[in-house]
Amino acid sequence: FPDLRYSGSLASGEAFKAIVMDGALAQNGMVSFAKAISAADAEAVRAYVVARAIAAKAALVPAPAAGEAHGG
Repeated sequence: FPDLRYSGSLASGEAFKAIVMDGALAQNGMVSFAKAISAADAEAVRAYVVARAIAAKAALVPAPAAGEAHGG
């Protein structure tokens, strides 16, 4: 399954709605969820995924620069 934390559509509520509610990616297997959830629910899902993406980014520890010793 794709990891939605890295989806470019998260940056735009309209793009996310087009995919989740309008079925813009139905040809790729992502059907519309309009019959199952409301537009507000879809936005809540987007907000949750955005929060998870931010948390994942914050949890990344940058690799030491070339030639730097690891702390310890």
